[in-house]
Amino acid sequence: MHDKKQKPTGSGHEPEFDIIVYGASGFTGRLAAQYLCSQDKGLRIALAGRSAEKLAAIAAECSPSPSIIIADSAHQSSITEMVKRGRVIANFAGPFSLYAEPVIAACAAHGRHYCDITGETPFIKKMIRSYHASARSSGACLIPFAGFDSVPA
Repeated sequence: MHDKKQKPTGSGHEPEFDIIVYGASGFTGRLAAQYLCSQDKGLRIALAGRSAEKLAAIAAECSPSPSIIIADSAHQSSITEMVKRGRVIANFAGPFSLYAEPVIAACAAHGRHYCDITGETPFIKKMIRSYHASARSSGACLIPFAGFDSVPA
């Protein structure tokens, strides 16, 4: 359970972005990025993933055009640097059991909030066991199953 009064301790500085859409080049990530950019709420948005070319094409479809961050779950340092730059990481890069743990671990360690659209219940059970204490200590909220894919699960 997350204490509503607890503020994320994170890395001690204000994040550069309000929301980072990780996995923005996939079908659902692209839709989320386009929707968020269209809201004109003053959100500082970045698109993140492995391919600069694909991310640039999606950013060009958005107005205003979001920033781009290159990050790959196979390289923990790139994930950690991405996570440190955002307040909330919205993860659309699946299958989550293959690609999400480095993102969840970094969010828990650095007090950044996380949400995804997974429906992979056994994987999330493992993530709760592994990162609940760290997330609670850092002030991070980790919210899996935050999308339609989770309804059947």
